[in-house]
Amino acid sequence: MYTKLEISNFRAFSSITVAPLNRINLIAGDNNTGKTGLLEAIYLAHADLDGLRNLPNLFRRQQVNVSSDSRDQTDNFWFWLFHKRQLENAWKISLEGESAEARKATGRLVVGEGNDERPFGKDSDESKPILRIATGSNGFSSEAWYQLQHGLSSYRGGPAPSDIKITSLSTRLAAPSDDAELVNSIAVDNEDDELVGYLRLVEPRLRKLKYLKLRDHKFPCVYADIGFGPGKTLIPASQLGRGFARLLSLFATSMVERTQILLIDEFENGLQHDALVPIWKALGQLARNRDIQIFATTHSYECIQAAHNAASEGLDYDLSVIRLQPSRAGEVEAMVLDREAIETALDAHLEVR
Repeated sequence: MYTKLEISNFRAFSSITVAPLNRINLIAGDNNTGKTGLLEAIYLAHADLDGLRNLPNLFRRQQVNVSSDSRDQTDNFWFWLFHKRQLENAWKISLEGESAEARKATGRLVVGEGNDERPFGKDSDESKPILRIATGSNGFSSEAWYQLQHGLSSYRGGPAPSDIKITSLSTRLAAPSDDAELVNSIAVDNEDDELVGYLRLVEPRLRKLKYLKLRDHKFPCVYADIGFGPGKTLIPASQLGRGFARLLSLFATSMVERTQILLIDEFENGLQHDALVPIWKALGQLARNRDIQIFATTHSYECIQAAHNAASEGLDYDLSVIRLQPSRAGEVEAMVLDREAIETALDAHLEVR
């Protein structure tokens, strides 16, 4: 489990240290203070080539109908990874953890190849910028070059696949058929009772889930037994509401992918505030049972309060709130609140979002 994150020259961060990290980390702060950027930094430290291709649309609204070869993506996304779009400065991301756990990544713009490479800037050939990304465990063990003039189409070498499985979830709901395939995989592994156990904390009527493809239907669907009607008719899980659908995807994806790091943007989106305590109880159980570290952004005071209440009921309080805020120098800094600080802030109705 990671205990410290350091970022420099990336997105909203000139230089920032976030520590100590906990098993569950809620990221709060005003708009444009870098909450989503913090998730992107953690993701980048683990990304292989496929992960980098996914990054522009992972949490942000991009030109999803434009291919990755488009100049649009270069100008509207990749250049903005650099703090204040200062392309001459490399960004650096470092994660440190218990024992020898570590991940690092750096990215810079250069032009040319081999001995002809030089930093991107006014004296460079700006028509052919190359984004150079290096990642690795305990240092920079491998490197990748991406021809940004054509998105990510040109590739040599590349980061080694991460030995840590990272999963990201946005506010966009998965297709019901995708959830069905996840539930089917869980049933094959004989772990469906575990999944139902997590979801039952949120929907107590739930008895079981089934993967079914009805006759003359094109796609499979997840059906739920909640004791509906005299014949206990199974109903499509999608009819239990957006919140249930989002949680089904969250738990099922984490279980199937054997997630170790879970990134969630805008956690409370689509969830009723009065259901947040049982949701956090279920998510906490998932994280502890499967040794998952969670990083989630939120704009909600109720979400922070619910996470605190749920964590307080456990034997080990494993929640931290990371509040991003402007410093006196005008840069973004992180204030990490532990249990005592969270309790004090909530009792005094102080701003923690």
